[in-house]
This record gives sequence, structure tokens and C-alpha cells, in this order.
Amino acid sequence: MAPVACLFFATALMLFLHSQMVFVPGIQLDLHPSVDKNRPSLFIDAEDIFHFGSSTMSQSSFLKRLRSDADKGKAPASIIFEADPATSTNAVNAVRVLAAELSIGLEPSGMRIALPLAPDKPGVSTPSVIVAVNASGQYFYENQLVREDADLQSKLTRATATSRDPMTLVLKMDREVVVDTYVKLCEMARKAGFANVLLGTRPALRPSEQSTVQ
Repeated sequence: MAPVACLFFATALMLFLHSQMVFVPGIQLDLHPSVDKNRPSLFIDAEDIFHFGSSTMSQSSFLKRLRSDADKGKAPASIIFEADPATSTNAVNAVRVLAAELSIGLEPSGMRIALPLAPDKPGVSTPSVIVAVNASGQYFYENQLVREDADLQSKLTRATATSRDPMTLVLKMDREVVVDTYVKLCEMARKAGFANVLLGTRPALRPSEQSTVQ
């Protein structure tokens, strides 16, 4: 009976721990709105309706609410931002402008990008667009996944063609991304007519913050 009992318990243990023992490739995506008050979710649908956390509102209502939270010292440090491909450019730009004004970070949904550390740097005063690259090498143009290099090149070219002023391409690249990707994006920016390419970084922790990090 002892060998049978051992085999039974070993089989039961393997079945119970199967999901923890089997590696599932890919990036884990959270399809539910974030409930983290310091990193709430914002989704703009094709009708330019803003879905912020568990609330639905118009563009003007969202901007008013975010500014009011900032005045009260309750603005989030960052927002997980996603927009439908049919969302108007004006809606996306309005969010970006106000977030920059209030020093609120905008993160693509579904993952975090570990930006390289660097001393504080001045922001961008010229018109700009953001391309994020995660550790897996996926591109996100204005918080929307772009699967093909040709599609990204078209979007960059279209952005410069519709701007009256010289534009800056801001690259928010995970620090695990290889240098070849940076070189490729710089070349794409040159072909599209961008005046500058800026690598996004985050400032080093202050001494008081470093002491709390284990």
C-alpha cells in the first residue's frame, strides 16, 4: 500500500501545482481597470469617451477632475493610458499636455517599462510624439501597440507632415532593450523628418526615498 499511497499523493501534488510549475510565455496583461489610486487606468474609446478608473466622463470633465485633484494634492503619480485606434488626436494630445503640465506619468497598458536612471533633465518644449518600447521589443505609438515597422514609420511620417513646427521623438525604452533598436528608431525618425530624438529617463531616487527601498 505504501508505494500506491506515495504515487497517489505525488500525482495529486503535481496536478495542484501545475499552473505554478508550467511556464507560460508572453507578457501578462491585466484587462481589468487598475484600482491602484496612485496608478489609475484611463481608456479613451472610439467615441472619445473617457473611462477613468470606474467612472465614465467627457474629455472636459476628465481634464477638470484631474486638475482639481492636482490642486488638492491628490493627483496620481502616473496613469495607465490606452486609447482606441479611432480616438481623435485632439483627445490624446489633451491628456498628454495636461499630464506633462501636472508632472503625471503616462504608461502603456499591460506592462511597465523600466526607464534608465539619469540626473534630472529638462522637458520638451517643442511638439513631440512618444514611442515606448518594452523589454520584449514591442512598439507603442501614443500608447497603442504597433506590430510592424512599416506601420510605425507611416505614423511617424504622418505626425511630422501635420505639424507646422519641428518635432521631437521621445523614446521611452526599457533599459533591457538592445542598442540596435535605438539605432533603428533614430533612423526611422530621421526618415520621417523629426528634428530631434530624446531618450526618456527617470531621475534617480532622492536620499530619503533610497533609504526606504529594500
